[in-house]
Amino acid sequence: DWWHPNFISILKEVLDKHPQYGIAMSSLRQVHEDGSLMNEVIYDGLNNLSTFSHSRVFDAVVWKNPPAHFFILGLYRIEILKKLFWEPAPIVLGGDKIIMYEAALFTRFYSVPDVLWVRTSSFVPDAQRYTGEYKKIFIDKWAYIKHIKVSISRLFRSPNISLARKFYLLPIKIIVLFYAYRKHLIREMFPNVFQIFKRMSRSGN
Repeated sequence: DWWHPNFISILKEVLDKHPQYGIAMSSLRQVHEDGSLMNEVIYDGLNNLSTFSHSRVFDAVVWKNPPAHFFILGLYRIEILKKLFWEPAPIVLGGDKIIMYEAALFTRFYSVPDVLWVRTSSFVPDAQRYTGEYKKIFIDKWAYIKHIKVSISRLFRSPNISLARKFYLLPIKIIVLFYAYRKHLIREMFPNVFQIFKRMSRSGN
């Protein structure tokens, strides 16, 4: 990966000027290992997370529209970082996204339209690239069920999310999570049924 030499200073200046925001992140470019362009994520216009509500940022993390989960690699206020790690990051599939679910519901995200980070994506799937304990996360047959279970537990236990948001907003967002991962959950809970529907879908096309 490559970071602009002023990545930290630019984001620090943003947080200094806007004390109501807890995390700042720049736009980014994703490239393949051979250097070819994969895509660009520009946080501007309709994708300017600085204007998003807590609810909308949460949805952006879940649906990656825009992909707000990249804020995990942004610049944090130290007090926000300490609050986010009131317990260790969950060692499950999408553990970084779970941290961002929580962040979305208690702090504000400031996005900078300038591309200050270039992310390199491997052609090799994660399940093949990693080894040891970390590899088990990607090959776990209950990976998405665990993701949902840990997400719900962490969000309801979080000392950072207000009781009002836990009562009025969180139940809706839990439904969003189930809906977003519905295909994965069906595949894990009912693998035979999933294969039948998959074959039916292919024959229909």
